[in-house]
Amino acid sequence: MAEMFALSTGIAMGLDNYSALTETMNWAKRDSSLSYILLLDDEGAQFASYNPDSLVLDIAGILAKGTIVEDHGVLHTVVPMKYLDSTYGTLMLGYSLTEMVGHISENKMTTLYISLMILLLGIGISVLFGNMITKPIIRLRNAANELGEGNYCVDININSSDEIGELGYAFKSMADKINEAILELRMSEKKLSDITSTLGEGVCVLGEKGQISFMNPVAEKLLGWK
Repeated sequence: MAEMFALSTGIAMGLDNYSALTETMNWAKRDSSLSYILLLDDEGAQFASYNPDSLVLDIAGILAKGTIVEDHGVLHTVVPMKYLDSTYGTLMLGYSLTEMVGHISENKMTTLYISLMILLLGIGISVLFGNMITKPIIRLRNAANELGEGNYCVDININSSDEIGELGYAFKSMADKINEAILELRMSEKKLSDITSTLGEGVCVLGEKGQISFMNPVAEKLLGWK
């Protein structure tokens, strides 16, 4: 902005067109963030200015630092006014950073809200996927507990093709085989009981530790034990 204004001012002064200088000054005043404009001649004296807020300016200090200086929320810049090969002085322009700081604050809040929304959405998705992963595991744990309590007719309904689904299928297959083995064992015990109940002799079955695991009715009568 300062370079554009310095170019317009240099052309106006080079052509002695002071009405163009006034129009350029009025054009610059339209920017609400413009703090001041000072036009200095070659000796550093002001010959035109626009300072609506009557800012106290350290002109010498700003000129010494040159180019762009930030001080108390105002961006100061110094640009020479030239036209063709002639220099007509120096332009000093101050630009308020208040509006920009306000935009930055608004953007920070917007970014904060978006980040919070993303965080909440991420938590929701994490909970959803966590439930999808943990529910089959909980079913397997409950089935294992039932199996440990003697319920071999557990039903594990895990419809997935991942490792958990394969584990659930293997667990169900193991439970089915145990249940089949128990049914076969019960049928064998029933057959043994049916056969020995018709015998006239007492029959006792001892385990490896010498404990009686089976007696037919005749043996119960003879020994007096159930």
